[in-house]
Amino acid sequence: GAGLINYGGSFILRNVTFTDNSSVDNSGGMFTDSGSPTLEGCIFLNNLANHGAGMVNQTGSSTTLIDCLFENNIAHALKDPRLGGGGLYNSTSDVQVINCRFIGNSANNGAGVANWSSSPTLINCLFRDNNASNYGGGALNSSAGTQGSIPKFINCTFKDNSAGNFGGGIADVLGIFVHGLPGNPNLINSILWDNLDSTGKNENSQVFSDGSGLFTINSSIIQGLTGNFGDSNNSGDDPLFEDFEGRLSQNSPAIDTGDNTAIPEGIITDLDGNPRIVNNNVDMGSYEFQE
Repeated sequence: GAGLINYGGSFILRNVTFTDNSSVDNSGGMFTDSGSPTLEGCIFLNNLANHGAGMVNQTGSSTTLIDCLFENNIAHALKDPRLGGGGLYNSTSDVQVINCRFIGNSANNGAGVANWSSSPTLINCLFRDNNASNYGGGALNSSAGTQGSIPKFINCTFKDNSAGNFGGGIADVLGIFVHGLPGNPNLINSILWDNLDSTGKNENSQVFSDGSGLFTINSSIIQGLTGNFGDSNNSGDDPLFEDFEGRLSQNSPAIDTGDNTAIPEGIITDLDGNPRIVNNNVDMGSYEFQE
């Protein structure tokens, strides 16, 4: 934690910027162990560390992140190439991530977010232009010991992320950590499009599993969708983004096609701060089309 170290603390940080911090081990920006801080409107920019270059949460931390930006953080992997997490690294911690952006981060694994034996909930989040040299350009799920990773991605958008191996969007891989349990990521009301890996741009490059775990995907748009997931209300149609941030154009098939029941209580705005539900039905992705 070159910027800030928190052991067991519970506090609120608002509008704090962590920038250009560097660590030879973990967490260039902020490190939390067994803590429950809340961060609102904070920025993690250009930080450098072995893993969790922006932020690390570990040992049962229950951090809440709201309206935060993780941009251009680099997990250099010089000490341990397995761990990853250019933007955010969660180890045995179930954090809440709401209305956050992960842009242009890099790592060996999980350039945007790396979850190790953790089950975070991510709502209205954008993963764009993150790059992993191995697995999980946008996000990686892996595990060790007796706890698997079961993250929830609700109304998230993954676009233009890349991985040198597999899972340009999201990768669920057991083999990075030996003797672990499989992960089971849940995606709902989300969009994964134009994410690239060694196989090109297809279903596997958007959501990759090494076979140890199982994705549950509902009411989402997945590029190259084959139907192999067997879940409901999914589509492989082009979401017709309006801009590079992933906002929807007026003819997008993502408009009014999400599942309202998936929206947690208290979530009333989208990533832009606009109403989350318009026309009585939520859109897919992190941005709601405003008519």
